[in-house]
Amino acid sequence: MTTPSPGQPISLSQVASELGDSAPYSLSQYYKPAWPANPANASVPTPGQPISLSDLHDRTSAPGIIPLSYTISSPTQNLNLLTYATSPSRPAPTRYTAGTPGYSIEFTISPGVVVGSAATGQDALVTSSDSPTGWHPDVTLSLINQGTISGAGGDGGNGGLFPSIPAGDGGDGGDGLVAQRSITIDNNSTIAGGGGGGGGGGGTFTPFAPLSGGVGGGGAGQSVGAPGPSGATLTTGGTGATAGGGNGGDGGNAGSAGQAGVTSTQPGGAGGAAGAYARGTSNITWQSTGTRQGPSQPTV
Repeated sequence: MTTPSPGQPISLSQVASELGDSAPYSLSQYYKPAWPANPANASVPTPGQPISLSDLHDRTSAPGIIPLSYTISSPTQNLNLLTYATSPSRPAPTRYTAGTPGYSIEFTISPGVVVGSAATGQDALVTSSDSPTGWHPDVTLSLINQGTISGAGGDGGNGGLFPSIPAGDGGDGGDGLVAQRSITIDNNSTIAGGGGGGGGGGGTFTPFAPLSGGVGGGGAGQSVGAPGPSGATLTTGGTGATAGGGNGGDGGNAGSAGQAGVTSTQPGGAGGAAGAYARGTSNITWQSTGTRQGPSQPTV
């Protein structure tokens, strides 16, 4: 049942009947809090706003859940689930309107698809948060991962040159997934933090000329760290460079820290930390855990 459609007569008694109210009643009773979470009731005025009977056409006492589903079928970077679902390029029936209740939304990452990140300071996938301009708190989100979610790899550290240039530390890997609100995840494949970069090798003193240390290898990730003589891949860290001074440390594999550079006259640089496979794990319900590489954090 719903109240009469626009263009039809509507009375206060019809509104009261829809909600099961009995007399006496007044229009001020029928602001938005009186109506259940349902997309049909999304535009009911809230307390403090003007309200008239014309605002109460096509309203319902039934709670409503509208299913939406989206498939990520091509490689992408820095995926924001809210931005994806609210994209203006989507036809209205398949587009979520920010702040609207009454939806159950499922995202699927197809087999072979990599959701990665352009840089270590940017997360590969984020849910976004509940807010009037974000997800409504009663919206349920789920993610089926059949591909790979991967943070970016950290850069290798520069080699040292005795006595003036110290060996550089490897950069930290980037994070894979960030759950800023509740979500259920069915992980049938891999979620990984980026590998940490290898530390640079320490420089060496000789009586003739100083010898520089080797650069560290880049960490593994969808965007791999630099430099190292042998490049990193999505899953494997790059090799640290061999040099007259200390050798550079190898970059970390997916979800692993980079190795420290070799100490010579100068100390080698530290390896970069692994990126987290997920932050905000307290917001995640795991339907299946799959492969998860790297540390995690319960909070965002």
